Amino acid sequence: MCDAANAEEAAKKAGSYVVRGTMQVHTLDSVLKRDVKAMKIDVEGFEPLVLRGAKRLLEEHRVWYLMVEFNTVLLRSNARKPEEFVMELTRLGYSISSSSFNGPFLSPAELLQLGNGKDHNTNLFCVHPLLRQAKP
Repeated sequence: MCDAANAEEAAKKAGSYVVRGTMQVHTLDSVLKRDVKAMKIDVEGFEPLVLRGAKRLLEEHRVWYLMVEFNTVLLRSNARKPEEFVMELTRLGYSISSSSFNGPFLSPAELLQLGNGKDHNTNLFCVHPLLRQAKP
């Protein structure tokens, strides 16, 4: 499990998953130090951890298009709050749509109301602020 400190802790958190071994994990900040055209993040509710590991990349470089899974059930099952995840994307300046990279773009409140506020699973299409400023 990605946020486990060791194999024993991972086994406790695994639930129905089988821990088959260990692997080395690197943050995006440790391997990417340049602009990125597009990035897809779909890690079963651990998307906030990926954003944390890409903090410098997202703040100092440009990830022009970012598509992230937004699954409220998986976020909550991994002790993450959907509203904090949406606010982090907003803090980074991204315009966010649940339809496409062309919009319509939604406010954080609108994003959190997808599925009428019930548990919801969709992709969020995030556009870097400089691209949105360049459009007439």
